[in-house]
Amino acid sequence: MNPMTERIAAAPISWGVSEVPGWGHQMKPGRVFAEMRSLGLQASELGPNGYFACDPRVIKGMHSSDFSIMAGFVPITLRFPGGMIDSAESLNETFSRLKDAGAEFVVLAVAGPTTDYQSRLSLKDDDWSLVTEALKIVEEVAGANGLQAVLHPHFGTFVETARDSLKAIEGSDIGICLDTGHLALAGDDPIDLVSLAPDKVLHVHLKDLDAALAAQVRQGAVSYQDAIKQGLYRPLGQGDIDIENIITRLELAGYEGWYVLEQDVAISQEPSLGEGPVLDVIESLEFLTSLQQKIGTATISAEKSDVSLGR
Repeated sequence: MNPMTERIAAAPISWGVSEVPGWGHQMKPGRVFAEMRSLGLQASELGPNGYFACDPRVIKGMHSSDFSIMAGFVPITLRFPGGMIDSAESLNETFSRLKDAGAEFVVLAVAGPTTDYQSRLSLKDDDWSLVTEALKIVEEVAGANGLQAVLHPHFGTFVETARDSLKAIEGSDIGICLDTGHLALAGDDPIDLVSLAPDKVLHVHLKDLDAALAAQVRQGAVSYQDAIKQGLYRPLGQGDIDIENIITRLELAGYEGWYVLEQDVAISQEPSLGEGPVLDVIESLEFLTSLQQKIGTATISAEKSDVSLGR
């Protein structure tokens, strides 16, 4: 298995690039790509509406280097009653673009009629069948395009918590995108989902967060987007999530997938060169680099323990 540090990827949202209207200033694809490469990152998620594909020079640069697009975030829309309003044809078009970009995964959020992620959504017990039916359709279309669908628990959608995630994937082959920040924002310990469904975790979004600010969001005292602007998500190791324990547990369980640095931020203007969101990404990378040595030691200790126990 490749070391964890060789499976770290980026996401445009870490540079403030989001599909949400009015989110903030959107940095140009060329600069974001250049900063990703300057940090030694070799893969990224695609970003909103084919973000990188908006600049042909960036796509050409990706194809001429050892850089790859390995996933894309796609919210599907549900209404009750009625179920999914996205047609199989529109999904196929979206997934085809992801396939053409070289993606392995389609990362799904189960959204309501609006995708501003400002309000918590809830379902009646009878409505869950519509969710599972929609996910089966999405999974089939993704598979036809050579993509693995993974369900992303996300604040302000119908699937926020670990319980929601397990309920939604019940009886399905769909995997889970473990998003440490969104699970913690919903009030869960992300490690619980790792423990309950280790074989279902196929993709990971890494975030740390300010627990006190997260509690205000859950209580409705602060809106989600305002909390983002106040620094809800922190560089790895600087918040209240036990990122070290989560990654260590995943690695010891044999997780071989990507760790995506996906720290949602919003910025108001173009930062000066060498400044801005890239500084937080650097701090997260430094945290993961230091963690790799600890994980290597833990893995060796676990292997020795297995041998001594005759496993």
